[in-house]
Amino acid sequence: MVTFDAPLADKTYLRIGGAADILYTPADTEALEDAIVRARETECPVRVLGAGANLLVADDGVDGLVISLDGPTWRELRTNSTSGRVTASAGVDLPKLILRVVGEGLAGIEGLAGIPGTLGGAVRMNAGGRFGEIGDRVTSITMIDATGQQRRFTTEQVGFRYRGTSLPDGVITTIELQLEPADPTVLRDRVKDVMAYKKRSQPIGEHSAGCAFKNPMVGGERISAGRLIDEASLKGARQGGATISEHHANFVVTHPGCTASDITGLLRVVWDRVREVHGIVLEMELVMWERGK
Repeated sequence: MVTFDAPLADKTYLRIGGAADILYTPADTEALEDAIVRARETECPVRVLGAGANLLVADDGVDGLVISLDGPTWRELRTNSTSGRVTASAGVDLPKLILRVVGEGLAGIEGLAGIPGTLGGAVRMNAGGRFGEIGDRVTSITMIDATGQQRRFTTEQVGFRYRGTSLPDGVITTIELQLEPADPTVLRDRVKDVMAYKKRSQPIGEHSAGCAFKNPMVGGERISAGRLIDEASLKGARQGGATISEHHANFVVTHPGCTASDITGLLRVVWDRVREVHGIVLEMELVMWERGK
């Protein structure tokens, strides 16, 4: 399905931002391949929309083609409780996947509880935290590259790193995970512990898109961006409808009337202040879509 001038705000966790010039939901892999080839032929930019969990869309929207992996084809899921192998399409909801495998007694990704988004998006950014990363359990991914060709990558070829991969441009379509048989009761308790920790340390329940900045490497050690922002006396800082969370300084919380410009302006203040106070240049974790970029 193709939609022109398609509003994107309701498709993101922040619930703000403009429209996509073209929003396309391919029915299957063949349709996806064709769309990518056509976009390449016309030099049309291509972006991939998952659940919009860590996405900020500019107020005036985005140009080019936005591909949404929404629909039955992109939510296929197969699990094997004996071998521990899981094969899932990129549009599978990560929280629902975690609940499914935990219920089937498969361990390995329960530490990702509380992380929103699709599996494909999680793999692309190697989502995770103190309890592990998705890349720890991926054995292979299949994607359609920027030329429209289907390619398969092993874990080593994916090149997982902190909040990223070495994958080329393209659209992830299928992911294989290797999990381990375990006691479902123990796994459920683990999920409860992880969620309890996050409720204590993060603004769960407020309008946010997760961590705004990546934790930087300083002296060979990765340190908390939230702590740096807190030490720069920025908790509670506000611009328009955007506020730095009092609960966790690396989260931006939105309020009624908030715009994308409010958020980008506030993040610029944070970036400047942390550089001034600590001499450290922060790198964005929040993905920002703007026209011409």
